[in-house]
Amino acid sequence: MVKTVIDSAMDAHLLEIVNFGATLHVCTSAPPDYQGAVLVAANASGSSLLSHTLTLSDTGGDWTLTTGDVSGRKAVMAEQATITVSATGNANHLAIVSDTRSALLVVTEITSQALTAGNTATVQTFDLEVRDPT
Repeated sequence: MVKTVIDSAMDAHLLEIVNFGATLHVCTSAPPDYQGAVLVAANASGSSLLSHTLTLSDTGGDWTLTTGDVSGRKAVMAEQATITVSATGNANHLAIVSDTRSALLVVTEITSQALTAGNTATVQTFDLEVRDPT
């Protein structure tokens, strides 16, 4: 049985993140919702150690839409350098949120790293991939 999803349909899924995920947060744990992602880790219900505004657009912004590594399509976020750390803690998750929609869009695990308030950090490039159906 043949299964096909056209690239523009997969891109539509990724464009929700690319066009509305305006803020990147580096967190101490996987936030369960928008509030957990955006509140600073010093707050009892927060996990954010730093936040950074992303340039929204799949053409000229911080994201590039392209062919997936395995199959399908992917959105690649460019490296985000020299971001000031807001709170001290161990970073182990990234979260991308839509502030206009008060929505948590993406959570992904990263290699744990100790961050100190007042220092700067760099978030390496990463991608989100939507694979072809099998």
